[in-house]
Amino acid sequence: MFFTGDYAGDCAYSEMRLSLKAKLSNHLSVAVLQAVPAVCRGINMNDLNLTDKVINSMIEYNRGDARRIQHAMKVYEFAALMGRMEGISEKEQQVLEIAAVLHDIGIHICEQKYGNCDGRNQELEGPAVAKAILENIMGSEADEAFVGRVCYLIGHHHTYTGVTGMDYQLLIEADFLVNAFEDGLPEENIRNVRANLFKSEAGKKLLDEIFAL
Repeated sequence: MFFTGDYAGDCAYSEMRLSLKAKLSNHLSVAVLQAVPAVCRGINMNDLNLTDKVINSMIEYNRGDARRIQHAMKVYEFAALMGRMEGISEKEQQVLEIAAVLHDIGIHICEQKYGNCDGRNQELEGPAVAKAILENIMGSEADEAFVGRVCYLIGHHHTYTGVTGMDYQLLIEADFLVNAFEDGLPEENIRNVRANLFKSEAGKKLLDEIFAL
């Protein structure tokens, strides 16, 4: 389901869904577009904050792909925790959380266009999908700088050089925390990444505790 801050029931939902489809039509095949559910469950989302609305949109977009939905949620939870531990600004925290939820949003397009979900291809395809989702949710309240920063992080979350900003640093660290476990990386590899990639005290602490380094 895709929602704006002015959610007003089934009719409004249908219009938003069609609007999102139109925005993504140049990027998605019919099969993926149809994966966005057509049935509104009548849930009033007015009281949810932006992050919660984006989470719901990510889950609906990835409908049936439990592995990727759960991956995104784990990265989000770690990123949000690390941002709080590091005491980053409220604006950075929101950018970080939204980017974490949507960081792999380009995977389905990559699988269709390239037959794989290579990290570089994800960086190329993800921002356009994320931008359409955010603009659909935020409507006229969409802030260009905010949306731009979220899309920038999504377009660089597999790029580990030229990292600028704690939101960027914490996103790549949170993604690695999850990937290291899901991919069953050996301890030597994890230690190497810790030494060369991890900069935040929060990320180092969590990595050390999770993998008993």
